[in-house]
Amino acid sequence: MGGFADRMARLQITVAAPAGDIGAELNADNEVAIFFTRGSYGRYDEDRLERQLAQMARLLWVEWKRAVEEATRAEEVGYTMRLDPPPRTERDAAFRSGRDAYTASGESDDGSVRVSARGMTEWSVRLRPGTLASTSETEFTRAASLAARRLIEHQIQGMMALRHEWSRSA
Repeated sequence: MGGFADRMARLQITVAAPAGDIGAELNADNEVAIFFTRGSYGRYDEDRLERQLAQMARLLWVEWKRAVEEATRAEEVGYTMRLDPPPRTERDAAFRSGRDAYTASGESDDGSVRVSARGMTEWSVRLRPGTLASTSETEFTRAASLAARRLIEHQIQGMMALRHEWSRSA
């Protein structure tokens, strides 16, 4: 593998929610691990946890974009890949409009955690009522991690379809 491919294969991003007691890690295989600081899971109610997780998801996305752009700055690449370049044509603007309107989502197997993102800028996390009272921290982090991974997969599939449609309109 070359330098850029090596950097992307080693990609690992870690962020913390604004409250500081929940973290998430994203690796190059699009696996997401959610974790709580000791004892913090039991102090959350569902509304507050939904907000913290949504803010953390947005931070994770921003850091992923920054890491990809940074990985292209190496000498052997010779340019910085911008993930959000300004549209140059009407076709580019139409693609961006479709991308910004696309809503990706992911849900845990048991339906306890649902994550969605419109245009990867408007994030939402919904917990089934009663989830925190009936779910251990370990079960919850597994469910939230699975929902996040499914959102990423849904986003990738949606963007592939949009790019295919965009390339056919050329």
